[in-house]
Amino acid sequence: MVGPAHGATLETGIKGAWRDGALNGSLAVYRAVQRNKPFQDPAPAPPSLPYGCCVLTGSIRSSGADLQINGELLPGSLIGAGYTYNASVDADGGFVIASAPMHLLKVWTSNRLPGDLNRWTVGGSLRAQTPVAAAFTFVCTADFQTCMGHKVLQGAFAVVDLHSGFQITPNWAIALSVNNILDKSYYESYSRYQQVWYGEPRNFMLRVDGKY
Repeated sequence: MVGPAHGATLETGIKGAWRDGALNGSLAVYRAVQRNKPFQDPAPAPPSLPYGCCVLTGSIRSSGADLQINGELLPGSLIGAGYTYNASVDADGGFVIASAPMHLLKVWTSNRLPGDLNRWTVGGSLRAQTPVAAAFTFVCTADFQTCMGHKVLQGAFAVVDLHSGFQITPNWAIALSVNNILDKSYYESYSRYQQVWYGEPRNFMLRVDGKY
């Protein structure tokens, strides 16, 4: 029987606001120690247990920081940005490839053009991360007498989106978005065991908004 995991977490941070509250930022740092965390045993499973067994980890220490800034950077210029650093090491001090990336960067911006072009809005977004363990799966012999478990790894990747909009009238607007403009292949989401979902390839979306 696998017992419960246990540990302790310490966290502290600071928040700030600028431009009369139009722009907000925060910084948080943390450290967590966890023991007896169960995970799927990568050793070959016996025929009676085709999906393997769980084993307990030793001590895993995670530490990191999270930096966020959101709001109106300048009049007509909106920004949202975040950077997360998360490092996990085992009891021997070796880095662990976890289900959360060590480095994660997200940035989006939307800007209204000045002067005679003020009915136009342009912007984009960037999401980039380092490798993660996306899922745990099994490779079995044809007769399923032996199964070997291994991790499915998501390599480092970056996804870029662009968009542009035009205010036709006070009540009508049109916008064009180009998502994943570099046509990267990556896992959008994943579960711990055997299931991964690919992110959408390059695609276009035309949107018309109206109000009465």
